[in-house]
Amino acid sequence: MKCIKCDTQMFKADLTEGLFSLMLRNKKKGVFETEKQSYVSCYVCENCGYIELYANNPKDLKLD
Repeated sequence: MKCIKCDTQMFKADLTEGLFSLMLRNKKKGVFETEKQSYVSCYVCENCGYIELYANNPKDLKLD
């Protein structure tokens, strides 16, 4: 993957919060509604430090 800022190659890195990887969450209002989740992948430009985040399973976040 190439950086959109400087056209340099990007590499995958772990973006964590403490001991856990970051996750996206989506939920309808209500106590008994289930929560939809997807882990996040992070890519970093080795030249300028630009970061891109991607949902690993974006379809899993869609509410019914």
